[in-house]
Amino acid sequence: MLSRLSVDTLTELHHPLGGDTPLESRHHIRSEQHPDRRGASTLAMLDLTDLAHRFPDEISLGQQQRTAVARAVVAEPVLLLADEPTSHQDPAHVDGVLTALRRVAARGTAVVVATHERTVVEAATRVLD
Repeated sequence: MLSRLSVDTLTELHHPLGGDTPLESRHHIRSEQHPDRRGASTLAMLDLTDLAHRFPDEISLGQQQRTAVARAVVAEPVLLLADEPTSHQDPAHVDGVLTALRRVAARGTAVVVATHERTVVEAATRVLD
C-alpha cells in the first residue's frame, strides 16, 4: 500500500527521497508562495537553517525528524500523516514542530498525528482513542 502513496504524502525519515538535503524537494507544491521562501521560513521555525545543505547522515536523529516534518509541511499535501513527529525532540523543538503542523493545517492540509506524547494530544483539535 505504501508504494502507491505519492511523494506528497510519503516522506521517509531514515531514507529521504533521493538523498536530498533538507532544503531540496521534488514535491509538487500546491501553494502560490514560492517553495524556497516557504522552505526557508519552515527551516527557521524548526531550527534547521544552519543544516539546510547537509545530508541526513550528517545530522542527528532529532534533526532528521524535524527535516522530515519540514519537507512534508513545505509540500503542503492534501493529507499529512505524522507518526510520532515530536519524538527525539527537546521541548523547544516540540513547540516548533507543533507550530509547523498547525500552520500547514491552517492552509488546508488535513494533518493526522499518531503520538503518545501528552503535549501533542493537548495541542490537537480532535483526538481519537
